Amino acid sequence: MGAFALLLAALFIALHWFVDIDREDLEARIDRAGVWGPVAYAVILALGLMIPFNPVSDLLTITVAALVLDPFEAIVATFAAHFVAVTVSYVVARRFGAGILDRVAEQPRLGFLQRLRESIDLRTVFVLRLALPLTAIGVDFVSYLAGMKRLNFAGYLVASLVPWTLMSVVYFTSAGALRDVSPALVFVPAVVIIAGTSVLVLVLRRRRILSA
Repeated sequence: MGAFALLLAALFIALHWFVDIDREDLEARIDRAGVWGPVAYAVILALGLMIPFNPVSDLLTITVAALVLDPFEAIVATFAAHFVAVTVSYVVARRFGAGILDRVAEQPRLGFLQRLRESIDLRTVFVLRLALPLTAIGVDFVSYLAGMKRLNFAGYLVASLVPWTLMSVVYFTSAGALRDVSPALVFVPAVVIIAGTSVLVLVLRRRRILSA
């Protein structure tokens, strides 16, 4: 998180020094772009969620949106990106899932995916979406596993979109209020959400609601 904060700060400093753009300038330019500003954000986020190991950080994309977009626009655009991404990933996994999983599972840190393949259900999808507000490890393995297991699509959408949308509403609403105090404070809701969901998953595992 510290390295990410430094990266984002460096980005805004560079924009301000070299092209004389600050947050207010960016907001004004996005306002002039009309609906295309949120649309561009939704497309970038959706691609970031769908493309495995995409070098563009999902966290960076969402944080920039929290800084420059109206909270309501950011929430709607994020929901659209999530809907498209989880739908496409699910459909792709149903058709090509076995080959994708074999390639992804070759990564040393992702060997646990094989163990999750047979045990995943809608409850697990819901809890994992809470535990991983974004893809976090660079690939949306939850959608791939759900598609390969052929979970009920409507149930999968609800289990995926409800927790992500709730967190999106909390994040963008609180970040929108805090950014007027100081842009640096947009990180606070993200830290609280990630810490809170991590604690929730730990509690669920200890109570054996979520298997290890």
